[in-house]
Formats: sequence, structure tokens, C-alpha cells
Amino acid sequence: IVSLPEAMELLVDYYRSIRGEHPDWDDYRAAMEREQRCLVRIEIERAVRT
Repeated sequence: IVSLPEAMELLVDYYRSIRGEHPDWDDYRAAMEREQRCLVRIEIERAVRT
């Protein structure tokens, strides 16, 4: 789990990958702070076929 403030640029990158550019990045960042958002990072180490 990545918490703010470390998560902020990761949240921006995540938003961009899904929705593209936000019309107001300052507003987006303020909302992330206000809502105390975090990011859960999952790293896949191995995948197998069954």
C-alpha cells in the first residue's frame, strides 16, 4: 500500500492510463488529498499455465 504523499504521482499516472488527461490536475490532486486516497501496488512475480 502506497499512501500519500508518495502515492500522488502514481495516482496521476493511474488516472492518465485509464482516462487520459484530467481537465484540472490541481483539483484532482486536492480531491485525492481530501479523500485520503492510497494506491495498492501488486507485483506479479510468476504466472503459470494450468
